[in-house]
Amino acid sequence: MMEIIKGNLNYRNDLKPLKRSNIKYLILHHLAYFNADPETIHQWHLNKDWSGAGYNFYVRKSGEVIEMRGFNIGAHCLGHNTESIGIAFEGDFDKEFMQEKQLQAGIELIKMLREILGEEIKVKQHKDFMNTSCPGKYFSIDQINKRLVQDSIEAKHWANDSYHFLNSQGIKIHEKRFDDKISRGEVFAILKQIIERMNKQ
Repeated sequence: MMEIIKGNLNYRNDLKPLKRSNIKYLILHHLAYFNADPETIHQWHLNKDWSGAGYNFYVRKSGEVIEMRGFNIGAHCLGHNTESIGIAFEGDFDKEFMQEKQLQAGIELIKMLREILGEEIKVKQHKDFMNTSCPGKYFSIDQINKRLVQDSIEAKHWANDSYHFLNSQGIKIHEKRFDDKISRGEVFAILKQIIERMNKQ
């Protein structure tokens, strides 16, 4: 399970829990600002006379994931807040491209939420529901969807459990590519790791 940092934000009013059986969507947003910490976002939304930060989770450029409203009803997509979780990405993706660390953190968060809520939960963008450019014309939605599909296929592969077991034992296999041919060099590297571990025991 990925690490999620608690935002510890003080909301103006008590938050109401989401009814998880009602959740249909993970709605992706950008800040439309290059940088902002959770406390700044919280203050922006308090200034709008909201209870506080409207997003459920926040993915920073550093790869940190912050829980804001968590599994409580958000304030991020009018008319859909009771049936969705809002995930905001730090940055202005009308003017910049997302970097790998943030992209991977966002994907891991989406995968974790789907594990909790169900694989049928759809990933949408704010502009799918509202007249807005959010999350920006350079937002990495195609990469996110492609990797989610690829990860789903790999998770169902017969070799997936073996891959994760070997990695948990410290035997590093850098890429899954389960059906690719393996070179002699890769075999030698794996055997070397196994023998080194056996000699330490």
